[in-house]
Amino acid sequence: MNFWESVKIALESLKTNKLRSFLTMLGIIIGVSSVITITTIGHSIENVISNEFTSLGTNVLDILQSRNSESLDMDENYVEFTDEIIYGFEGENPGFHFMMEMQQEAISSKTDNTDFTYTLKGYNYGYYQYSNYQILAGRGLTKDDFEREKNACVITEDFAKNHFGDIKKSLGQKILVNTTDEIFSDEFVVVGVYKIKNSMYETYYGSEVNELVIPSPNMSETYKLYNPLGVDRIYLTYYYDQSVDASMVTKIAEDYFDKFNNTESIQFIYINMNDTVKVVLTVISVVTVVVSIIAAIALIVGGVGVMNIMLVSVIERTKEIGIQKALGARNKDIKNQFLVESVTICIIGCVIGILIGLLNGCILSFIAGPIISSVLEISVEFSVSPSTASILISTIFSSLIGIFFGLYPANEAAKLNPIDALRYE
Repeated sequence: MNFWESVKIALESLKTNKLRSFLTMLGIIIGVSSVITITTIGHSIENVISNEFTSLGTNVLDILQSRNSESLDMDENYVEFTDEIIYGFEGENPGFHFMMEMQQEAISSKTDNTDFTYTLKGYNYGYYQYSNYQILAGRGLTKDDFEREKNACVITEDFAKNHFGDIKKSLGQKILVNTTDEIFSDEFVVVGVYKIKNSMYETYYGSEVNELVIPSPNMSETYKLYNPLGVDRIYLTYYYDQSVDASMVTKIAEDYFDKFNNTESIQFIYINMNDTVKVVLTVISVVTVVVSIIAAIALIVGGVGVMNIMLVSVIERTKEIGIQKALGARNKDIKNQFLVESVTICIIGCVIGILIGLLNGCILSFIAGPIISSVLEISVEFSVSPSTASILISTIFSSLIGIFFGLYPANEAAKLNPIDALRYE
């Protein structure tokens, strides 16, 4: 008796007792569908988080300078980050680009003479170049705008609509920018309108983003950037190219900046966004695996059900086994026949469980997207991402359960004495 004959006999046996076969598979179906549902949702969440962080930029290194003691004078014990130090790091380490952001609240007057408050941001060329900007109208800030300190600015889509009523009408308009602290005041020409397409950015700043961006040299004299007084921490931000070894980024920065810190009262902290993302994704993966293992316990329960029904099947087919042995079937053939039947039950249950699990994952993922968007008031693209590894592992594990729990009934069938089996009623 070859393998395919055993499969054929197994399928005929399942057809004969359809309801019993389905109830036997139920434990396997529940276990597999639970695992696939959980892993599909977990994998989908991982992809959403990964995509959001990637759109913000994962190749970012923050260098924080923090006091080790709160008793230290607020005006002292800071390492001054001079241009020489900051841009010297770029010079010694090709692939790193300094990103500077200055931010203040500003106010202008609308056409109806009512005040309009927004966020004024000053970016250096490195920050602006590597930011996730999508120009909707006009142009972005150019290198020439930064080098010649031109009074050019770009504004957000919301700013254009709220201040001028229309995106295209805002181009070429002059805006008198006044900071709320009355330190900075200057006139800028709108050269472009932009948006940042990232839901995490919207979560932090709100669904309506009113920003005006100018070249940093235009406001650097009035903004204490490198050594601000009265703050707990100051920091630098660098973007690094894909060509830079991500695992060596922190070590490269430590080797350079630590040599400028000659006091024990100051600590440099290095935060690599790429490492942060990995930690978040690892936590989600661990939680998904742990919950999946708990759900997989149902597979063990299902395996016990398979063994139970196979023992019943051996008793019901005792005479049939006696006839097979009388016609020349070996113990090995009988054993393989029942093992194949046990594995077939588990595989069919596994396939049904996978399909149900994928369907559950799709339904829950589609539900999760609108719920998250509603709660956070942002638009989240929650795509369904089934885990191929979990599908493969579930299939293999189901097969192993079929072999493990089918082995004892198969051995019992193979050991039957053909004479006693033929006499069985």
